[in-house]
Amino acid sequence: MSVFSKEQVQDMYALTPMQEGMLFHALLDQEHNSHLVQMSISLQGDLDVGLFTDSLHVLVERYDVFRTLFLYEKPEASPLQVVLKPTRLFRSNFTHLPCLRTSPRNNFAIRNTKRDQERTFHLAKDPLHAGAFSKCPSGLQVIWSFHHILMDGWCSSIIFEYLLAIYLSLQKKTALSLEPVQPYSRFINWLEKQNKQAALNYWSDYLEAYEQKTTLPKKEAAFAKAFQPTQYRFSLNRTLTKQLG
Repeated sequence: MSVFSKEQVQDMYALTPMQEGMLFHALLDQEHNSHLVQMSISLQGDLDVGLFTDSLHVLVERYDVFRTLFLYEKPEASPLQVVLKPTRLFRSNFTHLPCLRTSPRNNFAIRNTKRDQERTFHLAKDPLHAGAFSKCPSGLQVIWSFHHILMDGWCSSIIFEYLLAIYLSLQKKTALSLEPVQPYSRFINWLEKQNKQAALNYWSDYLEAYEQKTTLPKKEAAFAKAFQPTQYRFSLNRTLTKQLG
């Protein structure tokens, strides 16, 4: 059973076919977090924890995806995704942890990554994302975990770019200069207007009598094997950093 009232609902709409597939597999195997996505971010500099927390709250209020749950309890009905109005429930899903000076910063990442890996998101009840961050003298470490049914890894860098933009606007007390948000429901409405039978017929005809094993083409350049991944660290002074902004 869901744990929200009708008054808390902002919007409701269908799932995409990919989301339906993820929902099916998530319910089929509820013992493993095979659809858990995690990202670890390290920020250097004197960040204001209060402003960072406020930035997370603005991000959640601005983008519907972070306030989305999924209804699937009625077998006779198609599943729905439900966008809830901004509430403290979603705000409290970010945890500010103290810096453990006796423990290396990467231990924070390992500890909190494992904690979220052991977490089971209830698709109809829980906020489907959780975060923890800790500020140490060396900077800010952030661990963000979310269910793949909300978004994929390709979105992570975009979302974090928005988060930094919000932080800077709060820090400078200026208006947020981001493009207007396009609700996900617009894509769902477009998708529902497409001719599904025509698409099915097209691919059925195109793949008719195709029986051989299909693999993605891959060609690895010979010189690629000679390179090993590494890291290069450098620092920019305050003047140059301001010029980049």
